[in-house]
Amino acid sequence: MAETTSIPHSVTRRDVSSLAVSLTRAFAREPLHQWMVPDPQAWAIKAPRYFSSYINIIRRDGFADTVDGAQGGALWLSPHKPGGSFLSWISVPFVIWRLTGSRFTQVWNALPQLDQQRPKNPHWYLDMLGVAPEASGQGIGAQLLRYGLARCDRSGEAVFLQTLSEEMIAYYQNYGFEVSGTFALPSGPSGWSMTRRAQA
Repeated sequence: MAETTSIPHSVTRRDVSSLAVSLTRAFAREPLHQWMVPDPQAWAIKAPRYFSSYINIIRRDGFADTVDGAQGGALWLSPHKPGGSFLSWISVPFVIWRLTGSRFTQVWNALPQLDQQRPKNPHWYLDMLGVAPEASGQGIGAQLLRYGLARCDRSGEAVFLQTLSEEMIAYYQNYGFEVSGTFALPSGPSGWSMTRRAQA
């Protein structure tokens, strides 16, 4: 399908609920979130509220981008708040607990393994990039990624992300990312860490 032109912009309060639904659909079969919530029905019920809360956290601590219609979004943590604010440290565990329920301890204990892969120097972190299935193939993800990377380049820091989809490695390599490590979640899927050097 040909790429459509849709200008990315920062998520507003009016975008949050629609974007939460789009991300729920985008990540319904993604390995990490399937591991977090194996039951598809539980995911469909719980994920919209989870994403709404998480998008608002990112809006406060980093950058949340979307397009008209909120069919896709990108969530970024900035080098200035690499772990989020104090309020996030308090609220994130609760948000994840509401999503994962009885699996919370297993999921929460696995998160430090992901953090260990992150660069020591200040960097941007692409936390999520997702597009609703019905809008895939229109170039929305590419537009959001280019929009966010331009912001990263203006500030002059490296960019880091993690993916559990092997097919996405080549996709991100097209934007200057290189595989910088691998990881495996306890009794769960494995994935790749990728880093994009600071652009001059």
